[in-house]
Amino acid sequence: MNRFGHILKIISLVMVLSLTIHAETEQETIAKCFVDLKSNDVNVRRRAVLILCKYQSNEVFHNLIPLLDDSDPKVRESVVVGFIEGRVMLRSAALPILRRLHDSNVHTRRMVSSTLLPRIGFYLSGNKAQVEEILAKAIKDKDTIVRKNLINNYYSLRRHLPTAHFFSLLADESSEIRLLSLTKLAQKLSYENLSPYLEKLVVDKDKKIRSQVLKSLGGFGKVGKEYLKIMAQDKDPSIAARAMAYTRNESYLPQIFKILQDSSSPSDLVVDLTQIILDWNEESRAFVGKLLSNADETRRYAALKAMSRTGEDVSQKELLRLVEDDSSRVRKLATALLVRAKLSPEIVSDLAISDYKDVREQALQVAVRGSRQQPEMIDALYDLMLDEEITIRTKALQAIWMCDAEDRYEIFQQSLTDSEPVIRDMAARMLLSSNEPRARKLIDDFRKNNKNVNIQHLQDLNIVTDLKEIAAKQEQGWQLKVKKALYHENFSVQQVAVDVIIQTKDPLLITELKLYLDTRADQKLADYLFKRIAEDEN
Repeated sequence: MNRFGHILKIISLVMVLSLTIHAETEQETIAKCFVDLKSNDVNVRRRAVLILCKYQSNEVFHNLIPLLDDSDPKVRESVVVGFIEGRVMLRSAALPILRRLHDSNVHTRRMVSSTLLPRIGFYLSGNKAQVEEILAKAIKDKDTIVRKNLINNYYSLRRHLPTAHFFSLLADESSEIRLLSLTKLAQKLSYENLSPYLEKLVVDKDKKIRSQVLKSLGGFGKVGKEYLKIMAQDKDPSIAARAMAYTRNESYLPQIFKILQDSSSPSDLVVDLTQIILDWNEESRAFVGKLLSNADETRRYAALKAMSRTGEDVSQKELLRLVEDDSSRVRKLATALLVRAKLSPEIVSDLAISDYKDVREQALQVAVRGSRQQPEMIDALYDLMLDEEITIRTKALQAIWMCDAEDRYEIFQQSLTDSEPVIRDMAARMLLSSNEPRARKLIDDFRKNNKNVNIQHLQDLNIVTDLKEIAAKQEQGWQLKVKKALYHENFSVQQVAVDVIIQTKDPLLITELKLYLDTRADQKLADYLFKRIAEDEN
């Protein structure tokens, strides 16, 4: 090979290598794909769409909008998938996307109706007539999933499509769609717009649908009673019983009483029927009243709940019996009704020694509220401060202090040596927060007579006192004590440690403080530090 040929070969190799090394930039890829979008080759267009959908930019999606009307269904589907997976939504894309509800490809219709409809709703306000026409046609789609998606999106679509269009779904061939329609449209259903479908709905094969229809009929008054009579013969006993109750026809009372006495009747049915029939007449009122003493917990609860909701009077004697019921929900409801009235100190004292914690907690609240107006209430607090539950004891002791009981100092002095650490600490904290000399003397005497204090609050107080002293003396090991205090759980102790560091300006402690703030990210202590530095500079 001559020299010239050899040079040409080298140049060719260099050109090949340079082409191999040169990588296409993102902008070059996008620009090339924009050109490919206009190709007559459907495979080229599909490939371009798939690549462009990876780039999240307004420019890319703006160029994809025309492809929503592409002649190829796979191209249109790919663009829809791109809008679903992307974070970009353009106002100009909303209507073209909505039109895909009429796409020949059922998968495209399903994707638009399920995922994109809620996202584009905000951008459809300027095309009211066109939007309504598209949605009205889509709601009659031959595909069950598309229709289901539309009723599922009822709340976001109702501003674009009048509710009347959705009523046709009450007669849909899919029982799931019929039930969804009844549920979603519940607030809009009147006898007039439901009546064309009632004849079939009240005997629908789906029990859930009949139950939902029954709820609507119960609110229609007289006009719904003819259909309620039909449903009173329903094959499902719960539906039949509720239909009887909704009629408010007293001739059904014997049957309803029988259902309420039947141990196999579901609990929710018992509760519902009891509430519905309570105010029908004296007979029904007396029947419900007797249920308060029924052996079955559900019936006692149902009766008490019905009477509480309708404002029916329950005697104080009956309520005092029910607050000792073995059912927590019966006790809770009975106690709530009992404490609405003004209770005597004697009754509150009885509640304070109840076997049940929830009742004693209610007694505590009543005693705390009434102790200032009725000093006799303090007797209940004395019982509660000996309670087995630590939270009740703590609150009762706090209440005794706050209501200025005559013997509160003696009680709190004893509490400083209580077997429970929480009680000891609370007593110390309450005494320290008081401005009364007697409280301070009590604490000082206790600290003198108890060198090894086992009260956390007083231990922390001792640490604070020691820190203030070592800042002045700076005896051997003082830096270690300050460092330990800096990592203490009590913020008051940490504050004093910061005070000492600022006061002494010790380099080792300053370094330790910086390390602490860097590793702990303690914003509260950092704020205190900046505040103290500002005060120190001033």
